[in-house]
Amino acid sequence: MMPSYKRRMAFLLIFLVVSVVFAATVMYARSSYEGRQWATLQLARLGDARAQSNVGNRYFFGQHTPVDYPEAIRWYKKAAAQGNDDALRALVTIYMDGIAAPKDESQVLLWAESGAQGGKGWMQVYLGSLYERGEGVGQDYQKAAEWYEKAAAQKAPFSQRHLANLYDRGLGVEQNKEKAFALMLEGAGTGDPAAMLWLGAAYQTGNGVGIDRAEAIKWFEQAVASGEPQGYAQLVYGYAEGMTLPQDFSLSLKWARLAVENRIPNGLAMMSFVAKKMKDAGAEYDTKAFEILAITANAGDPEGQLYIGDMYFEGKAVRTNWLEAANWYIKAVESGSNIALSSRLDPARERCARWVESRDGKSKDLPACFINQVTGNAAAQFAVGEAYELGLGYVDKDASAAVDWFTKSARQGYLPAQQRLAHINASGEKITKNPVDAFAWYSIIGKRDDITEQQRVNALQGRTYAWNEISADQREAARERVKELSAP
Repeated sequence: MMPSYKRRMAFLLIFLVVSVVFAATVMYARSSYEGRQWATLQLARLGDARAQSNVGNRYFFGQHTPVDYPEAIRWYKKAAAQGNDDALRALVTIYMDGIAAPKDESQVLLWAESGAQGGKGWMQVYLGSLYERGEGVGQDYQKAAEWYEKAAAQKAPFSQRHLANLYDRGLGVEQNKEKAFALMLEGAGTGDPAAMLWLGAAYQTGNGVGIDRAEAIKWFEQAVASGEPQGYAQLVYGYAEGMTLPQDFSLSLKWARLAVENRIPNGLAMMSFVAKKMKDAGAEYDTKAFEILAITANAGDPEGQLYIGDMYFEGKAVRTNWLEAANWYIKAVESGSNIALSSRLDPARERCARWVESRDGKSKDLPACFINQVTGNAAAQFAVGEAYELGLGYVDKDASAAVDWFTKSARQGYLPAQQRLAHINASGEKITKNPVDAFAWYSIIGKRDDITEQQRVNALQGRTYAWNEISADQREAARERVKELSAP
């Protein structure tokens, strides 16, 4: 047994060591920022990997020193060579993105292999993904699978999902959907939201497991709870389509609204999609569908603008209004909807052009001209004017509206519109007789180079007739009116 004085000396020595360490810790905590940085640099020079990575950060971000990327990289490499995680991530990011040095796939591969060979699961997953995508190295699914297997063996995050995808498609391994499902189940158990999403789709379609709607819904909801935005889309579209999930518009709308509230990308588009499915499902849903689209369209969603345009065009939940439909279609195009352009405006332009050229008296393509006028097409504007003049389509006769549309067309140089305005103003058949405007339009027609001699004669006769109808004190105003209506 140790003599008592020796025990006392040992205790005293331990006490002194603990006291010195404690004092040093307090002094370090109280020291200046510059002092701590100096201490970190000394540790880095002595070979401490964490300190080396911190020095690299200092030069990379310019922390109390000028930014110096080469120096940052030098320190990162020292730390990474010792297996420091932060330094490895920094080097891979730098050489992959080219943010502090030229892109260099060989350097990416070098440091990825260094970390993977060192047993770091997260780097094994990353290296596997490089082989899977063929980035910086020849695409090799077998090597990708080998690295994913190593990572999965130590339960590295996301390793199960990556390996499962290879088994699901039979890439680098023999296809085995049941094993893919088991791996995804394991990955979901580690909290991987993408694995949860995959499981929901698997139960929805029967991929590697029997179809089970309840399980599909459960996994989609878990994916949402774990932060996977695609989970919202799966629930929204699944409930709205009713193909592999029971159709339920109220639940579909619930998830779409939650997506909007949680600022999920395309949340408004999800709401618009639900409204469209409701609109197409039957008249009993029209009013609700219109209410939803009014929200999304006014919020700037191009799909909402497209579909509310369709409701105005078809007269669902609102009175038919092709002009309002056109306004929404053009807004959808301006918001980036290619569908509004390719399937609404472009076909309308072609159909309206055929109808205007044929002038066969049929009004079946009049809606197309109501749509096409939104592009500023003069012939389409003239067709709308005729509809108001004669009461065609869904509009009632309205001579004033007809004149407004004829004027829009005529001021773009459309001859039929100029002729119609000249006649209407000269005759006073539909509006109050206006010889000043009649004189102006006949004068404009008579100066055209693209009319026949008979049309020129008619214009001259009309101009003379209108001039004789104008009082002496109005004639100067008539000349000014010609200039005004001729101006672009």
